Amino acid sequence: MYEMKIQDNFQADGVDIYITEKAPGGRVWLTAKGDRMTWQAVTPATSVTVSCPTLTLTDDAAKELLNELLRHYAGSEDLRTVRSDLMHERRRVDQYQAAVLQILTHAIGGGVSDEMRSHP
Repeated sequence: MYEMKIQDNFQADGVDIYITEKAPGGRVWLTAKGDRMTWQAVTPATSVTVSCPTLTLTDDAAKELLNELLRHYAGSEDLRTVRSDLMHERRRVDQYQAAVLQILTHAIGGGVSDEMRSHP
């Protein structure tokens, strides 16, 4: 199981990204050493965030990465579009629930009687 952590990096005007994975006997994190990527053990005495980040990106590059991930997994790169799709689906489910509730209310004879409404 992977775990991602993102921290602001003000010196780079961007973010540090840490990628860790649960491994037998603990966790390991992916680090860049020279021109290659390696997995290193995380010991209880060593915090991943104190160590080298897996990746450092400027804010512009991080936003582009986010857009590409959204396009790949959600079919849209624009967060507004994703939110709009979500809200449309939510309205559809709300309408469905209202219709089912109306059918149930009609099926049980109009719902709660006036006599039952007057009693707490």
